[in-house]
Amino acid sequence: ISDEVFVFPNGKKIHSLVKKFPVYDEKNNLIAVASISRDVTEYRNTLEELYKSEEKYRLLINNQGEGIGMVDPEENFLIANPRAEEIFGVDRGKLEGRSLYDFVDKKGREKIREQSARRMKGEKDTYEMEIRRKGGEKRQIMVTASPQYQDNKFTGTFAIFRDITE
Repeated sequence: ISDEVFVFPNGKKIHSLVKKFPVYDEKNNLIAVASISRDVTEYRNTLEELYKSEEKYRLLINNQGEGIGMVDPEENFLIANPRAEEIFGVDRGKLEGRSLYDFVDKKGREKIREQSARRMKGEKDTYEMEIRRKGGEKRQIMVTASPQYQDNKFTGTFAIFRDITE
């Protein structure tokens, strides 16, 4: 199966998936190649538009001055923008997969559990929390958290992080 583009004299393009198969005579000699094609132009255009939209959102999130992240129900980072990585003191690409619990003490863990219970009930909130960065440096952050649901099931929390230490 191949993906082919047909361009007509008027400039119109059609994207097509083409399946080719050989045709043999009774002596097993190749006499032709037959093909079946399916117009997938609309599907391809939809994918291209989705890709452009995704790129716009990625640019928006990655260029924010605030830390932006999403954690799963167990508080593991699924998404983190570069500013969130700076706030938590980790290298680029090293916050995703890490637990929020890695950055707090016992008191902070309890606060996270309380806040998670609120998210599971559908509540949004803004609160302050102390985190510890690599090397033990303490930072005070403000978190604005919103629950995320899919098919009425709690899937995690979307959060904005602000370093308010100063």
